[in-house]
Amino acid sequence: MWMMPTERHFLKAMEGFFPDGVSDKRFLLAVSGGADSMVVLHLFQKHYSDFIIAHCNYGLRGTESDLDEALVNKMAKEYDKIFCVKHVSLPQKDNKSIQLLAREHRYDWFAMLKDEHQVDFVVTAHHLDDNTETLLFNLIRGTGIKGLCGIPAMSANIIRPLLQVSKSNILEYAQANGIQYRDDASNFSTKYNRNKIRLNILPEIEKINPQFSKTINEHIREYADLEELLREQTANFIKHHCRKDNDCLVIPSKTLLCKPGRLNILFSILGEYGFSKSQVEFLLNGQLTRSGTKIESGSHELYLHGDEWIVAPVLSDFAEISVSQIPATVHTAFGSLSFIVATESTTKTERDTLVFEHNFDDKALVIRTRKDGDRFAPEGMNGKSQKLKDFFINSKISVPAKARQLLLCSGDEIIWIVGLRKSHHTHKKVNNGTFVHVVFSKIT
Repeated sequence: MWMMPTERHFLKAMEGFFPDGVSDKRFLLAVSGGADSMVVLHLFQKHYSDFIIAHCNYGLRGTESDLDEALVNKMAKEYDKIFCVKHVSLPQKDNKSIQLLAREHRYDWFAMLKDEHQVDFVVTAHHLDDNTETLLFNLIRGTGIKGLCGIPAMSANIIRPLLQVSKSNILEYAQANGIQYRDDASNFSTKYNRNKIRLNILPEIEKINPQFSKTINEHIREYADLEELLREQTANFIKHHCRKDNDCLVIPSKTLLCKPGRLNILFSILGEYGFSKSQVEFLLNGQLTRSGTKIESGSHELYLHGDEWIVAPVLSDFAEISVSQIPATVHTAFGSLSFIVATESTTKTERDTLVFEHNFDDKALVIRTRKDGDRFAPEGMNGKSQKLKDFFINSKISVPAKARQLLLCSGDEIIWIVGLRKSHHTHKKVNNGTFVHVVFSKIT
């Protein structure tokens, strides 16, 4: 039986997503009322029965938005399907575009509906032209290989069965089948960058190559294949050469600089932490030259420490924790400390353990991080103290590690740089003291 290209591509895509069939699957169709989503709705009604319909009304076009909702509601009743609608009022002032905010609200709501209605997959009506526009938009804005891969046909629990169908084919199908739909006037406004690409840039490109969308989508498949190879190469580099230290990622810079594809590997790693390609090139060009210096993204800092780059989240202030009795266990973002009563004969001390005498009636134990002016009397220096800052420098501790280093104190006196060095004063005898055994477990 002959089928129009749109229906043929739709069924082929669904078979590719679900080679064993969809008899046990339930779908949520995201239907705006436009031609694309109304065609998806028609195709599902014709071929698959178990679905619900979801529509977001942002009220951005007044009565027009309400008429969109009315059309989708009408079709839901005609098809006897569950109709879910959400009225969303978007903030007028935000650092994000209205389109991006709307998308975030929409997908958050879809996730809630998925659980509420026991839906297996969300279906959107993205098509071939959307993919072309996305690639051009990413290319103009600046992107890595991932941004050239366009919109995936299937990602997590979202499927896009019309991704290989052109807009012209969708409109042809809608007309041939008498499908009602509504045009969104905002799609013809050039105040949105994506619309500028669709209305102004693409027509000029198509004068040179009328099959540009088809050509670019063939390249998208190649870019997706390259991106998969890059992900594997990056994962192998992280596995074999990088290490975690608390919440930090340690990258051996010299090792990376010897790797082919180092620009893409490093951007693949650092892009996850918000660093830009220009910052990656800055690093690869050797422009971060002095230990302790850094570059920053919105959420992370990257420090040079010898031959390593250390990626660390920006820290909030550490709240001091007081221990007034034992046994006790304290959990922090940088590790856990377990306190138990010990006997004086417990003398075995390892790097991550400490035994000392303390009078809890006199003062509590305090767990904190460094402060300006801290001093420390390391064991083996006959009680002589030094600036904690100098101890860190002499021990070649990195800047992010200093900020994450836990200190165990008796009042204002540091008795243990946790996991590194105990104080000379841990040997002091204390009146009415209790022997305390502390075990530190580092976050890995």
